[in-house]
Amino acid sequence: MGVSRQQVQKYENGEDRIAASTLADISERLGWDILAILGLDQSPSTCKQPRRT
Repeated sequence: MGVSRQQVQKYENGEDRIAASTLADISERLGWDILAILGLDQSPSTCKQPRRT
């Protein structure tokens, strides 16, 4: 996807930003609704939660 693990960690911590097109690509590959990723969709069935290992 063109995003390193470090970039994702920085994004999660609010230190870095990911381009909207990259975020759209991530949501498509994960099969998640982009609004759910952004926290804007309140529907619990829209976003599949990842399994924690």
